[in-house]
Amino acid sequence: GQDAVPGAVGEGAACIGGLSVRNQGAYKDSRHTKKKSHPGVRWPSGTVTLRAMIRVLLIDDHAIVREGFKRLIESSPGFLVVAEARNADEALSALERVSADIAVVDISLGDGASSGLDLIALLRDLMHGLRCVVLSMHDDSGLVLRALEQGARGYFTKAVAADELLDGLRRIAAGEVVLSSDLAPPVSNPAPLL
Repeated sequence: GQDAVPGAVGEGAACIGGLSVRNQGAYKDSRHTKKKSHPGVRWPSGTVTLRAMIRVLLIDDHAIVREGFKRLIESSPGFLVVAEARNADEALSALERVSADIAVVDISLGDGASSGLDLIALLRDLMHGLRCVVLSMHDDSGLVLRALEQGARGYFTKAVAADELLDGLRRIAAGEVVLSSDLAPPVSNPAPLL
């Protein structure tokens, strides 16, 4: 869970995946970060380093939804939310500053200029190695199929259980394609109605 760390520097310090971390922003690329002093991070021996964390970018146009999913994701060991964005422009800007392993994208971004599906296709072309996951209220099999065709590695409805979402994110980070259990499998060529 996410508990206050006794003796951690300043307010807002928390234990996330065994690290004492303050909310002071994300790191450019933790794969190249060595165990040395960073503001807000202490490296106790035998704990998980940022390199072993699954770095997540949350993209949803509703701040309260992003905050809820951020708390859920970071309450589970092994995850770190490195940035949040409310639209495609903010997501692209965030990815210029931080590295992420997974982008959790809502289909309906509400900015009118670009949908989550368009953003997934753009991220697929620009950010090799970034795995996009849809987290949406929409459970239409046609949307699921379109998201997968655009390059999404997973699709979860916002009605899915927390444990299933977290397990799915781990599996996607490991290279699998995962759909939430409440979705009907997408059909690429549906049979004609008789």
